[in-house]
Amino acid sequence: MNQENKNLCTKPLNLIDRISKKKAENENVLIVCLQCDKEFQVNDSCDQKNYLSHLLKEHRLVISDVDHIGHFQKYHQYWKERFDQGKIDDFCYKINTNMAKDDKGEVESFYMLCDDLPEDKILREKLNIYNLEKALAQQEMERNDKNYFKECLFCGEKIGNNRSNLLQHMSDNHNFNVGHADNLVYFDEFYQKLNQRISINKCLFCEKIFYNKQILKEHMRKKQHKSINPNNREFDKFYIINYLEYSKYWQEIKHERDSEESRVQSLERNPSLDDWNDPVQIYCCLFCNESFDDENQIISHMNLRHKFDLKSIDFLSFYNQVKLINYIRRQIFLKNCFICLKKFESSEELLKHLETDDHIKEFPDMDLWDQPEYYFSTFEDDNLLCLLDDDGYNKDESKIKVIPEDIKFEIKKELLESLNDLELK
Repeated sequence: MNQENKNLCTKPLNLIDRISKKKAENENVLIVCLQCDKEFQVNDSCDQKNYLSHLLKEHRLVISDVDHIGHFQKYHQYWKERFDQGKIDDFCYKINTNMAKDDKGEVESFYMLCDDLPEDKILREKLNIYNLEKALAQQEMERNDKNYFKECLFCGEKIGNNRSNLLQHMSDNHNFNVGHADNLVYFDEFYQKLNQRISINKCLFCEKIFYNKQILKEHMRKKQHKSINPNNREFDKFYIINYLEYSKYWQEIKHERDSEESRVQSLERNPSLDDWNDPVQIYCCLFCNESFDDENQIISHMNLRHKFDLKSIDFLSFYNQVKLINYIRRQIFLKNCFICLKKFESSEELLKHLETDDHIKEFPDMDLWDQPEYYFSTFEDDNLLCLLDDDGYNKDESKIKVIPEDIKFEIKKELLESLNDLELK
């Protein structure tokens, strides 16, 4: 006897699994077409797609959102009986194609069963409740089963007492997480599906198949593929969340819950968020202690009271405007004239000087204010900077025409005499 046959003979058999498998093979679910006498098997999603394809091609009938129907056989049986009581037009939406003048081809009529039909919606809701109650009863039985023993999918250790201990072991020892036991149902079938995938060296997350189990384990470890594929609808049956609302997948329900929790937490952190009011903007004059909560008022005040037009500096680039205003603000704060730099004892004396000597109308020397330190405002909340023209980021200030003042030169007598003594060679 070879080693392979020896292993087969000595390996313990699971009688319950063999009986369940044989029972499942014998329980083929047959349904009769809604519109004809042809029979179809609907044991799995593939069989179901074949039947739906038949309905569309042969009878122009569409059943929408089949994935959200709690019990397809009961749903089908109900409409089979209803169709026997009247015409299909009495129960379904009718959609006619090629009805426009320019459309080519014959007019075709299609029929649709969907939850926009009141009768269909009520049926789907009842089937969902039936499915939910059935799942909750099964979950309660599994939760109270204290004689449950299964081998770990990864190390083969036999874990017992209940399903929760098995899940906790795989989470703690193998970092494999499929959720809390209280969120799962039909656990035996769930376990069998996972075990079947592991037995053929199939990754539970990316669903790639590998040469042997060791390579599979290394792949799952390196890629952190220690969970099931969340987009595989085949596993939806095993999570209670999918029985809560018939028209939504678990991702939609989870997203709604997360959004609501996030909103509640935000309100708890910021209890007055709903009553939030933006603070009033206060604009302070450059030259005196007047302040206004309206930008037009502050501009008008500086124009009329101090003969200073904020718009007169918009030929500068935005950052140079910022530096200039910060420079003037700093000098006024220090009670210095921003033109001649003369210092005064009080702000009143400084303002009088600026107005009397017309320095308030003059433009300060660029060497005074074009310094890096004036990128930073004198006062932290100087809202006057918000009123500057920000369209001038790329202005070319080298093209600005500058008209210099008349300059008087005082030539010293000694210099003239020295020039006269020079001999040209």
